[in-house]
Parts: sequence; C-alpha cells; structure tokens
Amino acid sequence: MDNKRGFLAFFRGKISQLNHFKSLATSSAKASPWERLPPEVRQQIFDNLDEELFIDDFIFPPAFPRPCPKERTHFRWGGSIPPLVVALRSLPVSYCHAIEHFASTNGVLDLSFGCNIASMTKSELGVITAVRFDVGSLVCVPDMLVKAHKKRKGKVSTMSFYSLTKPYRFRPSFLLAENLRIFHLSLDYRFFHRYNAPHFLTEFPFWLEGCKALSKVTVELPICRGFLRTEERNMIIFGMMERLYKKVGVEGRYVRTTEYGMAESEEWEWEAPGGTYMDWSKDLGKKWNPTGFREACRLMLLKVACRADLANWE
Repeated sequence: MDNKRGFLAFFRGKISQLNHFKSLATSSAKASPWERLPPEVRQQIFDNLDEELFIDDFIFPPAFPRPCPKERTHFRWGGSIPPLVVALRSLPVSYCHAIEHFASTNGVLDLSFGCNIASMTKSELGVITAVRFDVGSLVCVPDMLVKAHKKRKGKVSTMSFYSLTKPYRFRPSFLLAENLRIFHLSLDYRFFHRYNAPHFLTEFPFWLEGCKALSKVTVELPICRGFLRTEERNMIIFGMMERLYKKVGVEGRYVRTTEYGMAESEEWEWEAPGGTYMDWSKDLGKKWNPTGFREACRLMLLKVACRADLANWE
C-alpha cells in the first residue's frame, strides 16, 4: 500500500514538473521581443537579413543590375525547410509570419534537388500549393555505370537496375499538404540510366499517392526509344490512361514532346473541371512487369490486326 502511494506521489510530481516547464516555455515565448514586434517591423528585419546575402558594392558595382531579391533570401527552399523558419517554431506569432514569407517566396516548391519534406511540420506543409518534382536523381544507382563499364570490358558483373516501386516515404507528408493543388512530375534522363525509363510508364502514380485534392497534374512520360517498340509503348500508355480515367474521372491529354539531349519525353496533363479536385491517393499505379505487358500488347495488336482483316474482307 505504501509503495502504491509512493508511486502515485512520484507520478504526480513528474506531471507537475512537466506542467511547470510547459508554462515556462509559454511565458518565455510571450515575453520574447520578437512576439511583441509589429508585423511591418518584423518584415523589415527579414528584408534586412536578405540584403546581407548580396555581394558588396565594391565587388558588385552599382552599374550592374543586382540579382532579384527572391533569388537570394533566407526563405528560399534549398532541399529542406529554411533554418530561419525552423528557429522560429517556438514563437507562434513570428513563426506564422515566417511561414507566410516562406510561402510567398516559394510559389512552386521544387523537390527535384532536395526532397526533405518529412522534417516539415503540418503548418509548413499546409502552405504548399504547387510542387515540381523530378525523380530522376532519386532513382539513379551510383555504381551502375561502373558495372556497365566492367561488363563491356568482359569482366563478370551483376547488374541490377533500380525499380521504381512505391515511394512510401513521401505519402505521409503529401497527405498533410492539404492545400497542394498543382503537381508536375518528371524523370530527367540526365540523372538515371535509361534502362529504368519503362518502369515510370506504369509506376508514376505511386509518387502521387499522398495527394487527395489536385486540380492539375502534369507528367512527363519517357518515350523509351531502343527499350520498347513504339506499338508496345503506345498500348501501355493507352492502358494506363484508361485505368486513370476510370479511377480519377479525368481524361489525360497529350500536351507536347520534350527533348532531353538524345532522349525524349511526352508531357501529359490531367486537369479537373472548375471547382472540383482529383484524388490520386487511390491504387492507380501498376508495378512494372515487362513480360506481362508485352504479352498484353501482343494480344491487343493481334485483335486490332484481326479487326482490320475482317473490315477489309467485308
């Protein structure tokens, strides 16, 4: 009985200690001079901090045009949330102001060269409205070219190419980005081996599984010359477009062809009617299965040929 009372007393003491620390943190935040500043004064301080990033006038003469302020700022996305925004998280008023500044500076969040969005809070993710995401650098296998070189030299090498399986680590963050409306997805040929390109034709929806309310989606699909026959690729594309139309309710539209050096990509677009959104969090993608897809394409082409023969016979 005494042990039980002692444990309860110890537990109550810990709770009161935690409450004391919490009240101290709250009072210190309220007492911070940053919290009492008028918004325009705090904004001026932010602007003054950004001005320090510019090169001195004796190195960068006034006769030359100075860079755009938005290009050199403490609020620019650099692969992760800016340190200044992180530093102000414990100050609610200043933090909200910093998030607004971050949102206005980064109209389109480019995740192509840095996608550390897992460290962002719900408030920071909530101001994201548009994302540009090139996943080419994420699917690049560093030692792949070395293995290919050894193979050409006649040495024994086990070459296993990367498969664009479901990227689960982005889904939780995109689910918290409730105001995300525009998504541009691509696969830059300069950052990965082109043997991986066909995977993207059927697995690209995996990257969008955390997006529930998109108004516009743009995807650059690789043409895969030398790895897929034109007929095979077209049947795969048409099959994916039909699958997406049935599940999303919006028909994909071909926009244009984009060149990446020796390679090309087709840009496809899905845009929801005014006032509505598309849910891409459903099971939309399909794991790449070259044997199965080629067999399906062969049967489809055979049916088309039979129909053409019947039409000519009639």
